[in-house]
Amino acid sequence: MTGQYVRNRRRVGAGLLTTAVLALIFNPGIAYAGPVPQPVDLGAAGSLAVLGGSSVTNTGPSVLTGDLGVSPGSSVTGFPPGVVVGAMHVADADSAQAQSDLTTAYNEAEGRTPGTSGLSGLGGSTLTPGVYQGTSLSVTGTLTLDAQGDPDAIFVFQSSSTLTTASGSSIVAVNGASSCNVYWQVGSSATLGTGSTFLGNVLALTSITATTGTAIDGRALARNGAVSLDTNTITAPQCAPPTLHAPTHVTATAGTSSIVVSWHAPGGGITPTGYTAVAHPGPATCTTTGALSCVLGGTAGVSYTVKVIATADGNDSEPSEASNHAVPTAPVVTKGPPDTNLTLTTDQGDITTVEPGQDLVVIGTGFAAFSTVTITLFSDPTVLGSVVTDADGDFSAPVTIPANPSVGGHTVIASGVDPDGDTCAMKLEFDVPPFMPVTGSPVTGIVLLGLGTTLAGAALCVLGKRRRRMGRGAH
Repeated sequence: MTGQYVRNRRRVGAGLLTTAVLALIFNPGIAYAGPVPQPVDLGAAGSLAVLGGSSVTNTGPSVLTGDLGVSPGSSVTGFPPGVVVGAMHVADADSAQAQSDLTTAYNEAEGRTPGTSGLSGLGGSTLTPGVYQGTSLSVTGTLTLDAQGDPDAIFVFQSSSTLTTASGSSIVAVNGASSCNVYWQVGSSATLGTGSTFLGNVLALTSITATTGTAIDGRALARNGAVSLDTNTITAPQCAPPTLHAPTHVTATAGTSSIVVSWHAPGGGITPTGYTAVAHPGPATCTTTGALSCVLGGTAGVSYTVKVIATADGNDSEPSEASNHAVPTAPVVTKGPPDTNLTLTTDQGDITTVEPGQDLVVIGTGFAAFSTVTITLFSDPTVLGSVVTDADGDFSAPVTIPANPSVGGHTVIASGVDPDGDTCAMKLEFDVPPFMPVTGSPVTGIVLLGLGTTLAGAALCVLGKRRRRMGRGAH
């Protein structure tokens, strides 16, 4: 790749990014195309409707559905006339823990990589799940958050400075979007305009001011400063745990005695910590701790489909949709024995000599589970049979040595694949000794032959003596 080509690609990429950002600002219908975000864990702060760092003040008949807390400050004023439908935690252990967890959540939200940066005015836009960043964010008119049918869809907004909403502005959730999953990380302070309708959880470094008549479906959580209220309605949502979704786009590719399975991570919900791929017909499986592919052992000639299950914290997702069909092939018999240092054993232990027509049980290990292994006799390749390994990738297979092998060295090869789908072979080397075509073993034949020769020699000696006697009598 030439330097000029690389520079051109960089210019094109930068141009596309700039176009995407400008389109988002000026085209309210643009869809987000960045990475799929995960929930922000609020910890103990999740039980609160309002949390202040220094104080919480209220004017008028505000109604808070959820707990109210303040820490490390201890000033709470204006209740009544304000009403808290929940508990009040003033500089106690619960509010201190909530502040600690808020700090963790704030830092985690701030540290996420945005899919879209350089934003300012969000009013009039329709946004899909993602991480959005700007120096100072504002909402005038209506901002629509479209979950696209996913109730676990996450929206994270990062403002390095302020967040302001105009009087009468609104944030609207559609197609499954929920205030449980909307987070506003604010680098200084947030001000919500008079009579506005706000959606989501404000995580502000300094202070939060909700002006007269503001309604919040979410939470107002300030780390260091005050939360100031004026005739507001704040409802902390009751949020169900996020869902562990099934993987998608499962693909099966047939190999030698194996299937390579790949898939896509589920979008939204809980982030899986591992996956299990399950073959049908079973019982072959393979697992990963996060990788999006693995290898299954397979019986040659069998048609398989595969489903994948995501796992997290000891829980399993529903199985994915089934993959395409894949049919593994049998190991290829080569002209000569492959090079291997792995040795087969037998039911008779380690042997070095085998007789023609002898029955053996060869024993192997280290192959892919439930995969086909082909057993071949060399020099002239003669397939003695095949066997399917067990769940540990081991096998024991009866074979019969042909009745007419040549005298000398021979090798039995067991060939297949290892658990990674790579070629695997084991060998048994032995000699076939010289033998005679008589009943019994080659050794017995040799003994009988020697005995017959001895008897014949003795008979010739007796006959010779008789002839010599007859010759002397004639004289």
